Amino acid sequence: MWDLHYTQELAYQPGTKVFYSDVSCRILGKLLERVMEKSLSLAVKEWIFDPLGMKNTMFNPQDKENCAATGKSDNGRLLRGELTQDLEHYLGEVLGSDGLFSTAKDMFVFSQMILNKGIYQGQRILGEITVNKMTDGVTNSGVYESPSSYLHYILSGPKTWFWEYAFSPHSFFGDLVSKKAIGKMGGAGTFLLIDPEYDLIIVYLTNYGQPERTLEGEEGWNKFQKDINVMGLCNIVLGNLK
Repeated sequence: MWDLHYTQELAYQPGTKVFYSDVSCRILGKLLERVMEKSLSLAVKEWIFDPLGMKNTMFNPQDKENCAATGKSDNGRLLRGELTQDLEHYLGEVLGSDGLFSTAKDMFVFSQMILNKGIYQGQRILGEITVNKMTDGVTNSGVYESPSSYLHYILSGPKTWFWEYAFSPHSFFGDLVSKKAIGKMGGAGTFLLIDPEYDLIIVYLTNYGQPERTLEGEEGWNKFQKDINVMGLCNIVLGNLK
């Protein structure tokens, strides 16, 4: 299976287009393990989760009953503390693309560290240059596309390094965010917004799951956004700040 990842042809030449892909994240995870000479799960636990006190953030949680059910997998299995996509489930290992479980409290702590340019409670977790690279985006804005739908926003809209810019047409995060705001959506219906201009963090966790499998493409994502309505939540919070 990994050979298929490593030999897959490029959809676009590097530096020419932004396109969301789990394949690239999986390969990056493998690359990091090779460089760090340890597993991805152990590395992030030692360097990020433990220093931040994120005790409820992990890959492959053992206490499944403590995890919210997130619907059914591709072949109908009830999901609880498991990966959503069966392909990733059957790979049987920690991946750079999926499978991290957390809580609102832990996600808030991580986000506060990002807002503080890599520092949390006086301790340096990430270098300021690293955080700036994570949040400031790629140099060539011409690789983005102006989104025409929610699905288009996820795949090819304005991005920084593995985050979406929240200030964008068809953003999940509403139209009151600042131009510096970044956000991320998780596959189970989870959302995180960090807006430095307002010193604001919004963590919104649901167990909605992915868009209905009976609906294809944009129809499914439009219903997903309407049902969860994270846009409405963000607009209410930001509206009260202005």
